[in-house]
Amino acid sequence: MPDTTILPNLRKASKAALPLKKNSNGSNNGNADLESPDNIPKTKSMMSEITPMPSSSTSYRPHESSISSITSATTTEPIPSHLDPSTFPRSMHLPEGNIHLLLTFSPLDPSAILSDVSSPSAGANVLFLGTTRNTFEDRAVAQLSYTSYAPLALRTLSTIAEDAVSKYQLTGISIAHRLGVVPIQEASIAIAVSSGHRRAAWRAGEEVLERCKEKAEIWKQEEFVDGDAEWRANKDRDSDGKLVVKDVPTFSDGV
Repeated sequence: MPDTTILPNLRKASKAALPLKKNSNGSNNGNADLESPDNIPKTKSMMSEITPMPSSSTSYRPHESSISSITSATTTEPIPSHLDPSTFPRSMHLPEGNIHLLLTFSPLDPSAILSDVSSPSAGANVLFLGTTRNTFEDRAVAQLSYTSYAPLALRTLSTIAEDAVSKYQLTGISIAHRLGVVPIQEASIAIAVSSGHRRAAWRAGEEVLERCKEKAEIWKQEEFVDGDAEWRANKDRDSDGKLVVKDVPTFSDGV
């Protein structure tokens, strides 16, 4: 049973703490009106001003305003569709010229890419794979990471492919580029071309690669084993590995 002797003591303490209500004639009326609704503490308003207990407490229930602030703090901006891996792969097929283009966050399939350009009239089929190497200027590389503005990149790649078909009389061309992280020894770009003769195929393949690296709206971040990283233009070296001097600077993290 509850200790009933405590209740009168609490009642006396409450009465002593509350101010006396005056009558209409201005005189004090003792404690006659202490029990009136005006003098009873409003539990609801008092509770609304209580500071919430720490979130570690099992009885903690945040106010609605707290929930709103937490939600707004953890809400992030939506990923633009051209950077969202769930909107890939993105491809383009132009029957005239047997042109196949692909941007994907998945590993490239060289056999499928080479199969795209197969033709009964082709006497030569050339496949090039550009892979991530483990060093850059004597620095240990952990991986490469690529990003792109896909709608514009596909348009640029289609122009490059159409020009190559027209110039070298190709029977087919396929260009595939991987986005996102590309680990060491894995391919970031694959180019397959087919033609009636080998010389045209060899020359077309190399020219298409150089134009893709120079023109396509694709950028790479080189991530080093020491934790540093640098953004680079996709073409910062020529076919012999020599540095290409450009007006556009390279950027490092924090710059």
